[in-house]
Amino acid sequence: MTLTFAAKQEHWKKVLRELNALVSRSPVATDEVTVNEKVTDTEEFFLLSKTQSFVNGEGLPGRGFFTGSLIWVFSRD
Repeated sequence: MTLTFAAKQEHWKKVLRELNALVSRSPVATDEVTVNEKVTDTEEFFLLSKTQSFVNGEGLPGRGFFTGSLIWVFSRD
């Protein structure tokens, strides 16, 4: 299933509201994030990183962790 940019933004906003409610131990407020507010790259990275795990030595992050060295990833785009 491919989500549109707007659908992804709405999903991330909902997840951020729920995480905030868990941390602050308060009910989820639906009006905390306005419709025009964009989920930042940092927030999206945080959310995505919570859904990933890497085995030591496997994949790019796992190899970096295993060797203890930095791995620079770049693109011409």
